[in-house]
Amino acid sequence: MPDTIDTPWPDAGWFRTPNGRTARLDPALPLHGIGVEVAGLHDRLLGIDLAAGATPPVVDRWCRGRDLTLVTEPADGRSLRATVTWRFLEQPPGIDAWEAVVSAQTSLLDSDATLSVLSDVDAGEVVAGSGRGDWRRATGGALPEGATAVIARRPATSVLVAVHPADLRRIDVALRDSVAHVECRLFASAIEKGVLLRSRVLAAIGPREHDDAWAARLLDAFVASPPPLAT
Repeated sequence: MPDTIDTPWPDAGWFRTPNGRTARLDPALPLHGIGVEVAGLHDRLLGIDLAAGATPPVVDRWCRGRDLTLVTEPADGRSLRATVTWRFLEQPPGIDAWEAVVSAQTSLLDSDATLSVLSDVDAGEVVAGSGRGDWRRATGGALPEGATAVIARRPATSVLVAVHPADLRRIDVALRDSVAHVECRLFASAIEKGVLLRSRVLAAIGPREHDDAWAARLLDAFVASPPPLAT
């Protein structure tokens, strides 16, 4: 397996993070998201579900620094053109973080903009909140109103998944066989021609100890970040 550190999006797909985790965005199946492996754990972060019957074709792709961008056009009658940028974020030692910026537009007068960002995490416990000391255990289903993030916990590490509060539509959590399935539903509404919808989802892996503290710092920075002007 290549130990590539010059770019987080090498052509082979493999990347060794500064904290020794192995991350891969499969070039053949990029919409499945970022697979992350460490110490026998396997997570899949920030996958894209376009609610299409078949895997949508990738019509364009480019890499610029820490960003990898794909453009897809599902052939399902919605004429929904989706652009996804995955961004590797510099963080303090022990924490690896990525952001997905998702955009959608249509050439039809109106269309369905249904789209979700999916993450599957090895975990024994999930808590939900906004990062302001309000974490509560989540056992499944839609998160309570005001909850914008979840922390999936295991003995040594925790995984944070969050939707920017300005973009939030709905987050669903399901726990099955020690796997937390986190679905961030975006654009659950119609879209008109000429309208561009855009949303952001954050995922990060860090130490289990004091995970509420480092998660709060990441969420504060995420909330304060300016909206992306381009993908």
